Amino acid sequence: MDLPDQLLDLPVPWWIGGSRALAQFTAVRRPHPDTDLTLFADDLPSLAAALPGLTRVSPDRLAAGSLDVWLNSSADGNWVFPLDPSVVLPLDDVTWESGGVRYLRPEFVLLFKAEQKATADLESTLPWLRASARERLAELLERVHPGHAWLDLV
Repeated sequence: MDLPDQLLDLPVPWWIGGSRALAQFTAVRRPHPDTDLTLFADDLPSLAAALPGLTRVSPDRLAAGSLDVWLNSSADGNWVFPLDPSVVLPLDDVTWESGGVRYLRPEFVLLFKAEQKATADLESTLPWLRASARERLAELLERVHPGHAWLDLV
């Protein structure tokens, strides 16, 4: 994955989500046209200073080349799940690190993908998930998407 060098020195937390985060976790490689980069909305000025080519696409999404930049709410430095703001967790609980890059944990990526019913992503990720991650995914799926078809698979 090619990330701009400026990101590596960014003084605020950021992480990779979406399909690239799943690919990094599972080692199941598929082509990805873009990279979903996320940071806390309050930290946008730091990113804008590092990447001057940002273009606003929507209130919570910006673009810079092949980067889709998503802005995430925070509560006292904690991660707030955009689809259910009552889910608030420490950033270290929802991300993991590999090679100096932070990634969204797969169970949280799958929560986003549950809206799209991206079953191929679920099926390629489930064998890699520990029991505790499966349990968290099931619990959060029931909370965020009650009765979702994936609950029978998790």
